[in-house]
Amino acid sequence: MIKYSISFHGRQSGAIGIFYDIKDTYKCEDLDTLKSLIYEDYEHIKSLVIKVDSKIIPNTLFDKANFIPVRSNRERERNNGSYLYTRSDASLKY
Repeated sequence: MIKYSISFHGRQSGAIGIFYDIKDTYKCEDLDTLKSLIYEDYEHIKSLVIKVDSKIIPNTLFDKANFIPVRSNRERERNNGSYLYTRSDASLKY
């Protein structure tokens, strides 16, 4: 499992209202899984930055990643607001 830290401007899927800056962390196998999970959880994604440790992943690699079937964010088990198996327990820092 690779730990990806992401930040972007957007909102949660299905939300009505304003867009805001979001930071999140996912633990997943590859960029295909990451891309699918991000678009399952969020919408209107702009200015996406993806990091592994302190290394920034180029958006061209992310854009080439395929969409694959993932469990809906409503189906994933949660622990204190985080999705088990797909997100870390890292807290957001503003």
